[in-house]
Amino acid sequence: MLSLVALPLALKFLWAPLIDRFSPSRRGHYRAWIILFQLSAGLLSGAIAFLDVKTQFGALMGLSLLLCLFSTSQDIATDALAVQILGPNERGLGNGIQMAGGYVGSLVGGGGLLMVLEQVGWRNTMLSLALLTLVALVPIIQFDEMAHSRSQSRIERTGDLGRIYAPLVSFFQRPGLGLWTAVLLLYGLGTSLLWGMLRPFLVDLGLSMGEIGWMLGVVAFGAGGIPAALLAGLVVKPLGDRRALIYVGLFQAVALGSYLLPTWGLRSLPVLYGAAIISQMGMSAAQTVVFTIAMSHSRPQSPGSDYSLQSALIYLSGILAMIVSGFVAEAIGYQGLFGVSVAAALAVVGLIVQRYR
Repeated sequence: MLSLVALPLALKFLWAPLIDRFSPSRRGHYRAWIILFQLSAGLLSGAIAFLDVKTQFGALMGLSLLLCLFSTSQDIATDALAVQILGPNERGLGNGIQMAGGYVGSLVGGGGLLMVLEQVGWRNTMLSLALLTLVALVPIIQFDEMAHSRSQSRIERTGDLGRIYAPLVSFFQRPGLGLWTAVLLLYGLGTSLLWGMLRPFLVDLGLSMGEIGWMLGVVAFGAGGIPAALLAGLVVKPLGDRRALIYVGLFQAVALGSYLLPTWGLRSLPVLYGAAIISQMGMSAAQTVVFTIAMSHSRPQSPGSDYSLQSALIYLSGILAMIVSGFVAEAIGYQGLFGVSVAAALAVVGLIVQRYR
């Protein structure tokens, strides 16, 4: 049931065309959507604070699903706005900052708020989250979208559903998009295969859930994910799309290979923490590079639709790989699974070397 709460992440491309085509205000198309969804998320977080977690679990899940819907929709509008206002030289750093910001949010939400929860309880914690969400409205309220937009293409306003959803079909009909779609589906495959069974692997090594959470959710994010995202964002443009995909893909394969060390008997905490940090660096750098290039494949007439469709492909392929990883581990063990993960990462690099131009 909890997994249903995250369903909007995989399906957001279905309503992204509506956000591209309509706006609640003429004072900035995507700015208006961001304000609306951010405000809704903040108010809803405040409402959730007054639910009893034990006796109103069904209502909590329903409102949490709605909260995820608001947050995901805000993400559509934010990404679309970024596509329109960031130039080619700015997209790498922009995505690096966005990715790093996501890790900071995970650190605060997964670590900071949990500590607050123990001290002040559920209601005050959720009210604090609601306040933080509403305070984050200040920059976007002051932002002038029209003054910063680089796009000269006019977004068509139409009520014809066929024309509204046409970008989802025409996206794949452009030259070269078949290969890029394959990259979207396969570039993070190795990482998803490994991460699907990483926590069970660490549990089998004797680590507690608290130790695993600290290792993967705090140390790896802070020491690996954040700096790797920023660094990858800086090098995408100088390297160019093809070389960035190749070099980061090779690094991703090496990072995944670090988890082979514990399967060979090197199971000390420094080794495990090192593997956690470097594997997070590989995943963070890979995501930053792919999402930066995804922006260049997003058309100014349908930025929300194009970008959301690409991110949904990544998300769905990752879910499938994580499901499959359990069966692979059962068949050939953790060492075999981690070896397959490295091989998958190297295979997509080979595809890029041979075909991507």
